[in-house]
Amino acid sequence: MLLKTSYARIQFSPFATAIGLVAAITLLTGPALAADPSCKLVADATTKYLTTRTHIYTTENGPSTGGKPRNVETIYLIDKTYVQINGRWRVSPVTPKMMLDNLKEARAEADSNSHSTCQMVREEAVDGAAATLYSSHTENKDMKADSQIWISKSSGLPLKMEETADTGAGKNHRVSRFEYTNVRAPTGVR
Repeated sequence: MLLKTSYARIQFSPFATAIGLVAAITLLTGPALAADPSCKLVADATTKYLTTRTHIYTTENGPSTGGKPRNVETIYLIDKTYVQINGRWRVSPVTPKMMLDNLKEARAEADSNSHSTCQMVREEAVDGAAATLYSSHTENKDMKADSQIWISKSSGLPLKMEETADTGAGKNHRVSRFEYTNVRAPTGVR
């Protein structure tokens, strides 16, 4: 398996933020949550963005980043993933299809020792777009995570996600903003 659902196992290499985001979403939408009617929309949205041209802007901070904020951009096209760290774009060896396959596999193999809850919080606009905010709390032997995800009411795609995960080494915080218009490969990167 390429991705691990345990946040604690994710190493923060130049490509790990994209993988980490998928792992965080896997935690947010495990099998128990996908079976919960109130969270089916969240589970659907988190697979849908991997099949849509998506540009994600992420800021993360915590022990995994040396306590300093790190900004990362990720672009998912149909057949490629691009990641920008420290102003430099790179092609990720992990394609959106590989991430989607791993997301599905991770959901199917979710640790039976984990416990997740999910609930709809309220309707709230994100950058003027109507959205529904969902929250989640997940615990397993490796970590505790609290997440919030805003899902577009019109497209069913995620618009924003915030996550705080405590792996025992301290709390890591990640905020991601998703965009779907005018998404294309970065200039000069193949």
